[in-house]
Amino acid sequence: ISLADVCAALFCTLPFDWLGLWFTALLLCRGLREVFLGLMILLDNLVIVLLQNLIQQPRPKESCLTSCGMPSGHAVVCMSLMCWTSCESAQRLQHSKRVIVILLVMGIHLPVLWAKVHLHDHSTTQVFFGAMA
Repeated sequence: ISLADVCAALFCTLPFDWLGLWFTALLLCRGLREVFLGLMILLDNLVIVLLQNLIQQPRPKESCLTSCGMPSGHAVVCMSLMCWTSCESAQRLQHSKRVIVILLVMGIHLPVLWAKVHLHDHSTTQVFFGAMA
């Protein structure tokens, strides 16, 4: 197991980390922002299930998973969370802080796409179309 494998595995936990953060925020804040974030995550998952059942493209042969791989669910969720977090930051922060936060958000979410390909859970095409969904 290489350092890249460990980093890839850690990046792949990001959507699940977001679920934990969302649930905590929902319990503590109980605002509309948290409700809309939860609805977005739910909508992402509905799109993933619908497209995977419609397309039914298998994952790469090296993958340990047997479910359909097109589109990558991690890519769908990470791109929508990246967009949501960037929009929230752009709306709430001053310009100098906004750029730093958005770059940090991108630096956290974009490596998930690499990680899914690196771990052979998805092909590059599956990750690309997941990011576009």
